[in-house]
Amino acid sequence: MDDKRRIREWAYDLWEKEGRPTGRALDHWLEAELRERTAAPSQQTNEGEGNRTAAREFNRAQQAFAQRGPVEQKAREAESARGGAERKPLKKAERAGRRRSRGEDPEVKH
Repeated sequence: MDDKRRIREWAYDLWEKEGRPTGRALDHWLEAELRERTAAPSQQTNEGEGNRTAAREFNRAQQAFAQRGPVEQKAREAESARGGAERKPLKKAERAGRRRSRGEDPEVKH
C-alpha cells in the first residue's frame, strides 16, 4: 500500500474513532503522517474484530479480480465442483453453516 493511501486511511480511522467531528481534518491528517513516519515498515496495527483495513483490502482485491479475472471460468469450475467429487464435503459444509446461522452451533454454549 502506498504511503498516501495508508495515511488517508489512518486519518479516516482517527476521524471515525473521534465521532466524525467537523473541523479536525488537518489534525487527523498530521497525526496519521506522524504515525506513518514513526511506524516500523512492517508494523501493522491490530484492529481486532471488524478489521477495516483487512476489509478494504479484501474488497479491493475482489473488485480487481472481477475486473481482470476469469470470473466466468471460475464460476463454471465452482458449479462443476458441486456435482463432482467435492459434492459431499460441500454439502456438509453448507449444512453446518446453515445450522450455525440458526443458532445451532454445538460450540456455542447457551
